[in-house]
Formats: sequence, C-alpha cells, structure tokens
Amino acid sequence: MARDYTYIVARLRALEAEMPDAAWFQRLARSPVGGLVSMAREFFPGFEQAGSAAEFESGLEAERTGFMVFLAKLLGDGPEILFLLSEYDFDNLLHAWKAAKLGREPVLTGAGLVDPDSVRKAAAEGARDILPTHIGRLLEELERQIEKGDLASAQYAGEAMKYRFLLDAAPGEAARGHVRRRIDLSNMKTLIRLARSSLRGAGVERALLDGGSIERDRFAGLLGEPEEELYSFLEYSDYRSLLRMGLGREADLWKIDSVLSGFLLGALEESRLSFFDLSPVLYHIALRARNERAVRAVFAGRPNGLPEDLVLERVEAALAS
Repeated sequence: MARDYTYIVARLRALEAEMPDAAWFQRLARSPVGGLVSMAREFFPGFEQAGSAAEFESGLEAERTGFMVFLAKLLGDGPEILFLLSEYDFDNLLHAWKAAKLGREPVLTGAGLVDPDSVRKAAAEGARDILPTHIGRLLEELERQIEKGDLASAQYAGEAMKYRFLLDAAPGEAARGHVRRRIDLSNMKTLIRLARSSLRGAGVERALLDGGSIERDRFAGLLGEPEEELYSFLEYSDYRSLLRMGLGREADLWKIDSVLSGFLLGALEESRLSFFDLSPVLYHIALRARNERAVRAVFAGRPNGLPEDLVLERVEAALAS
C-alpha cells in the first residue's frame, strides 16, 4: 500500500506559505551590502551562522542542514530518508576524496546521513570500513578508477554510481522519474559545456550518465556536433519547453543552469499536492533550492562589485524557475 503523505504535505505547504516572495528577493538585491545578512535572517534563520556577507555559504549550509534534519523527523524511518539524504553523502565523499588527492581541505555539508568528519577521515585514509555500505562502495570504486585513469575519470565514475544508487533507492515511480529527469538535464548541460570548451576526444563521453529517459547513446551521438544539434533534437522531445524557457546557443551558462532547474521544478509542480507519493517533498526541496540560488546570486554578486542590474537579472532568472 502506498504511504499517505497528507500530514507531511500540510506541513510543507505551511512552510511554503511563509517563504519570501519575488518582491522581497528584489529588495534584498538592492539592499546595502552591510545590511544583507540581517535582511536574509528575516526568512533564512540559518544566516544566524553568518557573521558577514562573506560567510553567506555558512548561512545557506545551516539553512539546508536544518531543513533536512526537520524533514528526517517528519518522514521517520523508511526508504524515503535513504533516498533523500544519501545524495549528500555521495557528494561529500566525492568532494572529500578529490580534496585529499589534491592536498586541500574539503568543504562538506551536514545534510546527509553520515557525519562529515567520518567522510573526511575515510577519504583521507582510504578507510572504507568506517562508512556505511551505500558510500563505502563509492570509495572503493574511486580508488579503483584512479589506479587506471585520471582524477576526472574517477569523478565521472563516482557521479554515475551516485545516480545508479538513487535510481535503485527511489521509493516509487514518481521519485524514479524525478531522478531520470535529473540525469537527462545533467547530460544536456554536459553537452553544452563540452560544446563551449576545448575538451575533445573519446574520454569526454565518460561524463555522460546512464539511466535517463533519453538513452545515453543518443546524447553521445551529439558529442562533437554543433551545439544547435542538441536544440534541434530537443524540439521534438518531451523537453521541448526548455527552448521556450530560454535554453539556446545565446544563453550564458549561468542562465542555462537556471533554465534547467526551472524545468525540474515545473515538472514537479503539478503533483505538489499529491498525497500518495514523494512528489510534494521533492517539489519543496526543489523550491528551497531555487530560493537558495536566488540568495546566492545576491551574496556572490553585490559584495564583489557586480552591478545591481546584473544581480537582479540573475535573481529574476533563478525565481523564474
């Protein structure tokens, strides 16, 4: 029997009603740099952890972690928690492992299931045994890949492993469909980045992911082709609305990120009131991620001298998603 999410949906809808509107984000973008943190605290209490605008990532991290802790309590034990939080564990281990190889200190999130200090220690020492199974295997795979390739090859393999795990762990078809869309969008972004860079050769194909609704081989066939070929293909696919949203050759990469994220949020919006699958939870998480992008656009832009009109453009692009 499908789980009834009625109570959870009601709690999340109440939180959504308290989120800032577009006008507030515009006021934030126009605020003096010295007042950004205090204004952000109106709706983002995690910014109590940020002592200045330069520490905005600490505020966003506290906000993200606090919500995931709340969500874990709301959902209780079950497959949903492994599905929702394990992604942060995969990302943490990938970042920590790469940082260890480069002799750098990783910046990790506390939003996952595994304590970041354990992840950091495991990555630095190769101590797979201190990690739970779902990321212990990842560490083993990263070490195996680095022995026969370069750092990028290992990272591609790690990302692929993360998405395979999410597909297997997805609690229901709605969650699995969400992961498939994410894989498709990731492959689109990879193709666009490759088309606009000098990276060429057979090795770049490893950056493409399996498991999406569009076969990986279809994306691989577009490698080396002009970027416009991707858009011609999408015009006759289920992703044609991306073109109306602004995806195209003239869009900057930051705008493409906003368009792809906007599509993902829009795909969840129709089912945000569903009571018998995970869609409302996924929608709420995507909505928070959208707000996080808008806040980051302000804090990354204003203190660094980006003109107000350009900051507003990035905020509006994030909110259009």
